[in-house]
Amino acid sequence: MKERKVILSSENLVYEDDEIGSYEYSDGTLCYSRNAQMRWSYAVYAGPANNEIEGAIDIPSKVTICDQEFKVVGITSFCECNKITSLYIPKSVVEIKGEGIFSGCDNLESIIIDKDNPFIDSRDDCNAIIYTRENWLISGCKNTIIPLSVTLIRDFAFENCHCLPSIVFPDSVQTIGNYAFSGCSALKTINIPENVSSIGKGAFQGCSGLKSLAVSNNNRVYDSRKNCNAIIETDSNILVAGCMNTIIPESVTEIEEGTFADNIFLKNIELPDSIVSIGEKSFSNSGLVSIIIPKSIEHIDNNAFSGCKQLKHISVDKENAIFDSRNNCNAIIETASNKLLYGCKNTIIPPNVSIIGEAAFLENEEITSIVIPEGIESIEPYAFYGCKNLKSIYSYVKDPTACFIHVSAFFEHGDNAVLYVPKGTADVYRNAQDGWQIFNELQEFNT
Repeated sequence: MKERKVILSSENLVYEDDEIGSYEYSDGTLCYSRNAQMRWSYAVYAGPANNEIEGAIDIPSKVTICDQEFKVVGITSFCECNKITSLYIPKSVVEIKGEGIFSGCDNLESIIIDKDNPFIDSRDDCNAIIYTRENWLISGCKNTIIPLSVTLIRDFAFENCHCLPSIVFPDSVQTIGNYAFSGCSALKTINIPENVSSIGKGAFQGCSGLKSLAVSNNNRVYDSRKNCNAIIETDSNILVAGCMNTIIPESVTEIEEGTFADNIFLKNIELPDSIVSIGEKSFSNSGLVSIIIPKSIEHIDNNAFSGCKQLKHISVDKENAIFDSRNNCNAIIETASNKLLYGCKNTIIPPNVSIIGEAAFLENEEITSIVIPEGIESIEPYAFYGCKNLKSIYSYVKDPTACFIHVSAFFEHGDNAVLYVPKGTADVYRNAQDGWQIFNELQEFNT
C-alpha cells in the first residue's frame, strides 16, 4: 500500500504538557500522541480522534508535525469505534498499546498489516494482529480465522466482539488468555482442542448466546464430563467456563471467578452438594431468577450475585453450617457474624441481622423500597450503590450515631430516595455523620 504522509500544524494541537513532554495532534480522523516515557526519538502513536470515525482507516507510517517528521511506531485503542470497517497498519508500527483495542468495533471486518512489518503480521489473511516471532494473536475481529500457527490468544483479544458468529481453534493453540472472548454474545458453540493447557479467567464471560461448550476427549488438562456444556479443570474439579445450558456435575468443587457473569439467558442453575466455593462475580449481572445454596458451600466471594436484576428467590440449605436464609428472607446471611451478604428484590432483612455487607444489593434496579431493622450496626460500601429505582428507605434505627453507614452505601441513585426515620429522631439523623449525610429528603414516621 502506498505510504501516506500526514502534515499537521500547530492548529491541530489538542493537548500539550510541556513539563512532561507529552502532546496530541489530530487530523480529525486519527490522533497522534507522544509521551515522555517513549523510548524512540521523533516517534508517535496513532489512535482514533474520536469513536465516531468510520469506514476504512489507514494508519500512515509518517506524520509531519510543525515541520518536524515523526515515525508512527505504535497504535492505541480503537475501543467502541463501531463504525470502522477496516484497518491498515504500516510496517513502521512495532507496538500495540493496551489490550482489547478493538473492543466494541462491531463492524470491523478487515485487519491488514503491511507484509514488510517485522514485528506483527496478519498472516494467511486472518484479519487479526499477530506477534510474528511469538505466534501470539493480539486482537481480532468478526471475520478472524485463527491461523494454524497461533499458539496463544492474548488477554481481551476478542473482547466485546458482539458480531463474532463462530470461532475455530486450531490444534496449535495452547493458551486462551483472560477475558479473551468476553462479551462475544453471538457465539453459539465453543470446542476446545486437545493441546489447550491454560484458559484464563473470564475467557468466555458474557458469551450470552453460548449454548454448547465442549473439550476434546484427548485434552489432559480440561474436560466436559457428562456432556455438561462446561469447561472443567480436570485435576482440581474447578468449573472455569459455563453457558446457558450448563448442568454442573456432582464432582465439581468450585466455580471460578466470572464463570457465568453477564449471561443474561441463564435463568436457573442447580448447584450440587460437591461445591464448596463460589468465586468472585461468578453469577454477577446474569439472568438468574432463583438460586439455592447447598449445604456444602463454605465460601462465597465478593459480588458473586451482584447486579442480578431478575433474582427473586434466594435460599440456603438448612444444613449449611456457614450461611443461612433465616425467616425465609430471600438473602444469604453469614451465620456467625449475622452479616447479610447478598439480597434480591424480594429480600426482607431479618431483625437479628447486624451488618448489611459490601455490595449486598449492588445495582439492583428492581428494588423500590427497603426496611432497615433497628438492630443494624453497619452498612458497608456499595451496599445499595446503583439501585436507581430505590425510592424509599425506612430506617428503624433509633440512634443513627451508633449505626455506621459508609458514604458509598447508597450513593449513585440510592441517595435520591426519601429516608424515613422514627418519630422524634429527625434532628439526630440530620446531625449524624458518614453515609447518613447524603440523603436530600428526610421524613419522620410512626414506628
